[in-house]
Amino acid sequence: MRSLPFPALAPLSLALLLGACAAPQPAPPPTTSAPIAPAPGAEPAPTTPAPAPAHALTPLGTVEIAFSGLNDPEGFRAELVPQALTNVGGLQLEPLANSSFTVGTRGAGGMRYLYASFRVRNADAAGTAYPAARQNLTLVAASTASTIGETAISALQRFDGSAAPAGMAQSILPTHAMTLDRTSGADRLQPKAGSEDLQVFAEDEVAATPAGATRLFPYGYVVRRKNVSASRLLPGNPAAGQFDGVVTIAVKLPLQASSADDPFRFNMNFAVMDDSRTRVTESVEEQGAFSSAAARAGALGVNIPVMTLCGSTLNTGVTQFIGSATTAGNAARLAKIGGNIALKNVALAYTVPGHVQLSVPAGSGLAGAYSTYGGAALSFSGGSTRRGGAATVGAAGNFTFISKVGDGQPAVTDQLLYRVSDNQGCSGTDTTADVNVAGRVWFVNNSGSNGDGRQGTPFNTLAAAQTASAAGDHLYVARGTGTTGGQNSGLTLKTGQTLIGEGAALTVGGVTYIAAGAQNAQIGNSAGAGLTLAQNTVVRGLNISGTSSAVTGSNFGTLDLTAGTVGASAGPALNLTGGTLNATITALNSSASPGTGSLLTGVGGTLSVTGSGAAGSGGTLQGAAGEGLRIVPQNQTLTATLERLNVQNNGAEGVEVVTQNTETGRAVLTVRSSTFANNGLAAVRVDHAANSASRTVLSGNTVNNTTSAAGGFSINTTHTGAQTDEWLLSGNSLTLQPLSGGNSIGLSGVVAGAGTLRASAVNNTVNNFASHGLRFAALNNASRLHVTLTGNQTSTPVSTALEGALLQSGDGPATSAQLCASVTGNTLRSVSGIEGLYVWKVGSNTLQLQGFAGGSAQSFLASANPATVGIFVDGTPTGGTCETPAP
Repeated sequence: MRSLPFPALAPLSLALLLGACAAPQPAPPPTTSAPIAPAPGAEPAPTTPAPAPAHALTPLGTVEIAFSGLNDPEGFRAELVPQALTNVGGLQLEPLANSSFTVGTRGAGGMRYLYASFRVRNADAAGTAYPAARQNLTLVAASTASTIGETAISALQRFDGSAAPAGMAQSILPTHAMTLDRTSGADRLQPKAGSEDLQVFAEDEVAATPAGATRLFPYGYVVRRKNVSASRLLPGNPAAGQFDGVVTIAVKLPLQASSADDPFRFNMNFAVMDDSRTRVTESVEEQGAFSSAAARAGALGVNIPVMTLCGSTLNTGVTQFIGSATTAGNAARLAKIGGNIALKNVALAYTVPGHVQLSVPAGSGLAGAYSTYGGAALSFSGGSTRRGGAATVGAAGNFTFISKVGDGQPAVTDQLLYRVSDNQGCSGTDTTADVNVAGRVWFVNNSGSNGDGRQGTPFNTLAAAQTASAAGDHLYVARGTGTTGGQNSGLTLKTGQTLIGEGAALTVGGVTYIAAGAQNAQIGNSAGAGLTLAQNTVVRGLNISGTSSAVTGSNFGTLDLTAGTVGASAGPALNLTGGTLNATITALNSSASPGTGSLLTGVGGTLSVTGSGAAGSGGTLQGAAGEGLRIVPQNQTLTATLERLNVQNNGAEGVEVVTQNTETGRAVLTVRSSTFANNGLAAVRVDHAANSASRTVLSGNTVNNTTSAAGGFSINTTHTGAQTDEWLLSGNSLTLQPLSGGNSIGLSGVVAGAGTLRASAVNNTVNNFASHGLRFAALNNASRLHVTLTGNQTSTPVSTALEGALLQSGDGPATSAQLCASVTGNTLRSVSGIEGLYVWKVGSNTLQLQGFAGGSAQSFLASANPATVGIFVDGTPTGGTCETPAP
């Protein structure tokens, strides 16, 4: 029951003219335990989710009832007091029956019991029917500015009309309607059958204070269906005179030493509430062997809870131990029914995935659900759950819980069974805290004996876990022996699964249950693919190996991959087709692949190969028959960042990106601090024709070809539309094989379609080229190339080599190609007798030099590049401002 904001409420005054009151039991304010901080260096405890929302009490208004003549059995009556015109809402009541009797000795523990029953119509106090049906209408006691002794009692008077002492109000206590059974020869109190309407609540359920009230007390009286004991439902829109409900308000009060001192009348204040929770309360008077509370709950439905107080022995499996209810005291407790323990939160709940051990420390454990009074100190016990999970409960309210095998998929609610007691003789019966088991994790550890897959008893093979698992489950692989033992036959994921190795945190539903370990777990396949994907999976904290491939999948939806080493000994490390990738890999390795070292076809998202800081720590792609890494975006956008890789001895390009002019995809490619050696074709090649703008960044890389005649880095665009591509090269060092008659080029950027290429080459070095050191050319009509060359160096000993750098605008019949160049501070050299820089305007195409204002273009370039040996300008350029790629 969750407390909600209330509208302005006038007090419900139950004016009871009573006979006698005794002094109340004083009680100190509640105490609560402070949270306990974890010890330094201790394993972090799982985050405890916020308790589930409690059931709601919804306000409807107020009523006022008057009782008088309590000392006079003939004159005792109860009646509805007319409401003020400003009191909107409330409830329509009519007196039905009342009774009063006494037991015991006056002034020595004797008590007066009284009750009054009212017919209830589902209508406001003015008689206007409510359209909605009502369930569990409840009159909740309220303290107001006019009540006495911080109680729900006001207008407390003796027979002679004098005001009774305010302290007497605190001794008026709620109960069920009672009768006196004298058939056994001894007076025995027992509830009046059908009139057991007392309800007690957890303190938080009545925490919200409505306007016009100082506080709500955690007790009240619930309306039942007339003549139908198994229902509390009042239909909506009742006809005039149709009273479908009955409620009985009952209290007890001590007999004073003199009847003249007995109260004769008083008012009692209530708010009328809709209670969303169906419940039954066992009163103090009915505790013991003759209790009928369980039977009443059973008549209302399955698993209807019984609220119990200190002293109860009822243990039905659905009891909810409330302990006590405050009946007086706005801030500090002044009177109560029950003991000195009071439940604060009736909806105490925790959440954990299936098979994961939930360890809740005392500071956030069971004790937090209770208030204590009068010096009471709590102690807890227990160790079982409703559904057969395993649990332990510590005396301080700390506990552990782990579900039974299989729970969590689908979500279920288990209940921790425990008991609470204090140092003053109050011992509760079995009560429960809900544990919502949502999601499921299967655990694997190859270093021990085989278990059932729960955290403390894991499987010892990955195959056993996957056999037991279902789509959507989590699998957690401990590092165990640090080898692939028991985990080396490959794994095929199921749709929506999450595979976590010890190197990553186990986080489910935003809550971390196991912190990341220092090292990854190992999985692999000695005869095939290490990991085969299904749709929409997550993989973290592992090193993954295989023979034919490490990670493979097609139409895999989304893959969230964070791994250490991903490698294949005879195939591609990654072989992915059709999906969205979010991958971070420390090292990517492939050897002797009959195809490519890694292949991404129709894959979007991100791929990051990071390395661990040292040169070459990003892995090695070597010996593939084709490319070391081939990216074919098709209609996807893939952002790929490759760092500290070794790419060597592959039959084709080291890294290749290819798109077609019928496609819309692209790669945003960054390669940094990587080494390329002796690949059959270019170290990095981008052939981009798709209807999209690419971006390629190559920085701090090394190309060293001693046995291969291939070139270095190239980009070739052949768009049919006006896309703008970007190419940034900085700090790269390329040493090619000095092969006479060869055609190797260090850096080559060619626009052969209708698009624009913005290129920047800064501080690159190219040695031993066989054709050109640098070549930048806009070849066709509508081809546009803007290039900035700064601080680059070229040299070669090859006698058949051409220019150190070639800048070309147009080719053959083209008339509208455009090249704009900014060339400064370069040292461009070729073989003796060949220009270091050749700038060529073909026909009537456009050639622009940034900063050029006329005169000799050759002298202008020589001045800007004094270390360049040999400069020739073919055609007449103009000045211009060149476009540059974004940094």
